[in-house]
This record gives sequence, structure tokens and C-alpha cells, in this order.
Amino acid sequence: MYNFKLFDPRPVPAAIATNDQIFAQGPVLGIEVTVPVLAQRCELGNIDPQHTGGDTSTAAIEVALEWPLPPEGAMLATVRADLDSVGAMAVLAMRAEGQITMFLEDEILGDEELSLRIAAVAAADKSKTEEWQGPRPLPTPEDP
Repeated sequence: MYNFKLFDPRPVPAAIATNDQIFAQGPVLGIEVTVPVLAQRCELGNIDPQHTGGDTSTAAIEVALEWPLPPEGAMLATVRADLDSVGAMAVLAMRAEGQITMFLEDEILGDEELSLRIAAVAAADKSKTEEWQGPRPLPTPEDP
């Protein structure tokens, strides 16, 4: 239903050409597109409450629950392939496919597990304003 792409944020000819190809493939909805020149070209808007919206209390994955659905075949693109931006893309795709049909105050009715996952992603993304604790080992099944 949707196409998913990663913008190249570098201001070099090869990156500009790659990004131009993305925009040529259809209408683009930006997800955390933090490069102003790219964000302005996203004709379906840009879901970026924290960086360009100044709202550090809201994550993109939360906004995706209520954002107007893009048309079929739209391009969802980001410069930040993190859990929040990719999760927002997944939420939009799930809504478009009818897997998420009703939600109320950030809770997906009938799917508590998915609601908890979205809340966990949002909480982790919003906590990035805390002081960095230094390097940590990657999570494992024993120590997530």
C-alpha cells in the first residue's frame, strides 16, 4: 500500500539526486524529516513533533495514530531511521490495512499489547533529553 524510503541528508550531488528520485515516485509524507529543504518538499506534510514542532512531549509514533492517512501508493520517507520514525510508518500502514481501526487517547482499542508497544517506543524516544549515561551493551534476550 505504501512505499518506504530513507532520505540522504547530505548536501552533496549524489544525495540530492537520490532524494529527487524519491520525490519523483509520488506524494511524500515525511516522518521526522529534520532537514528543512527536504521537509518543505514533503507535499503530504511532515510528522515531526519533537524536532520541527518543538513538542518534546510527543513522539512521531503517537502522532501517526491520528494523522490523516496518506493515499495508496504514497511514499513515507525519513532521514532518521530510528524506532520512532519506522514505528510511525508501521502504525500508518497498519491503519491503512485496517489492523488499527479505533483508538482513544493513545490506546488502541482491542489490542493492549500493541498499545503498550507504541507507548514504550514513545517513552523511550521522548526520554532522549536525559543526560547520556555512556556506552551500554546491546540488549539480549536475557537482559532486554
